[in-house]
Amino acid sequence: MKKVKIAVGVIAIIIISFIYAHISKANMIYDKNVDNSEYLSTGVVYEGEIQQSFLCNEDFLDAIQVRTQVFGDVSEMQVEYRLLDGETEQVLASGTVNSDEIESSRFYEFNFDRIENTNGKEYIFELKNIGAKENQGIGFYFQPAIEDNTFLVISDNKTEGTLIMKTVTNRFDVETFVIFLIFLIYIIVFMNFLYKLFNK
Repeated sequence: MKKVKIAVGVIAIIIISFIYAHISKANMIYDKNVDNSEYLSTGVVYEGEIQQSFLCNEDFLDAIQVRTQVFGDVSEMQVEYRLLDGETEQVLASGTVNSDEIESSRFYEFNFDRIENTNGKEYIFELKNIGAKENQGIGFYFQPAIEDNTFLVISDNKTEGTLIMKTVTNRFDVETFVIFLIFLIYIIVFMNFLYKLFNK
């Protein structure tokens, strides 16, 4: 009976860890070691668009996150976004969000239907303010350095920088699974130790 309980407990721990390890895996295209104080802002790009190219290192893509900045009242404005194939410039995904959904100095997630077979391929993420004015609209943060396999274009001008941007893939993450599994085992062993210690 005791062996059955242990087996059930082990299976339960593995199942819980497996479920927990299905996460939104975010991969930075910028350098995480660059201090936030060094970030620059695009300001409100109200004419033209912002284009950031990147190389994907996941098998598929579900979303893009970009750190944003809000200028003025944006309640009547929108941000249009598109994901393009880096070679053919074919539009793979697109959408529009209301600007008042976006918070300043936070990452906003631009969602789209899953793009398959993306590993090792180059893509361009494009952002465009709709209805914005010179000092009223949505801006985006970037670091003042170009990362490998990227380029940043702001209103048709190639810019020395990289958007503070992450690719998002909803998948099972082995590292998260192992860490959470070890954590659960540690908690169970520790609680068992305390139980035996105080019941002597």
